[in-house]
Amino acid sequence: MIREGDIMPSKVIRIEDLDTFVSSLPDKGFKEEKRKREKDFWGNYSVKSTYSKDGDMIKIIATHDRDVKDVLIIKSKNKNMLEEF
Repeated sequence: MIREGDIMPSKVIRIEDLDTFVSSLPDKGFKEEKRKREKDFWGNYSVKSTYSKDGDMIKIIATHDRDVKDVLIIKSKNKNMLEEF
């Protein structure tokens, strides 16, 4: 059963370089809580990470494909956090 509040608002972004984006988050005041990276044989990879800032959390799910732009999904219960991106 899904209750109200269980589904976090999200924002989908296409970016040129995932690594540059993730490395810029500490400069914006975000602290990395955990990170998991999976890579395949062809050099494509996905990243799942959690960051915190001022007591709020964001979750990032990202995929890197060497042939197309990277796709980034940002989720947060605080909608104001999504506006920073």
